[in-house]
Amino acid sequence: MRLGSIIIWTIAIVNISCGYPCHDVEGYELEEFVFLDKKCDSISRNYVRYVASNEDFTDCLVMECNYTDGEYVYLLSHHNKDKVMSYFIQHCNKRVIGYIDYDGQQIILLTDMDDILSFKKYFKNILKPLPRSRRFGFICHQTFLCYNEQNVEDNCWSYLELVYDPLFFVYKNKNGVWSLPVITTNPYN
Repeated sequence: MRLGSIIIWTIAIVNISCGYPCHDVEGYELEEFVFLDKKCDSISRNYVRYVASNEDFTDCLVMECNYTDGEYVYLLSHHNKDKVMSYFIQHCNKRVIGYIDYDGQQIILLTDMDDILSFKKYFKNILKPLPRSRRFGFICHQTFLCYNEQNVEDNCWSYLELVYDPLFFVYKNKNGVWSLPVITTNPYN
């Protein structure tokens, strides 16, 4: 009888402890990075200073790090937190890499590269992961992205926002030569 009680209690404790974190925690845990490249670090630090002192600053800073046709492209922008998921990840299909912290102000790092091994190949001399992480509650899986029970006319598909034009500061580096920054609402063309 006693062995049966111990087994039941053990199973109950294991079930409770394994299931607990999944129900109360929202968002994803992201790795922290630092820039090894001094120019990239300077650009992102200056952007943080500029935006943090600007009264139009919203909630979240984003830096997209891409490599296309032998050219590094860095896109800096700021947004409301809800736009990080809806615009960048669900609409533009960007990959979340991690974050950089400058004195308590975080920049979310994204890329358009599909393969993390390719990202490492091109950015391992530019970015370095650290043994720290932080949970970002606004970066999470959103349920019912497409379903809207009120929209019977369109077979219950929700209205997807197609017009969102944030400003991007675009920096490019090809063969070690940096371009002057360009400010645009269409950085992907």
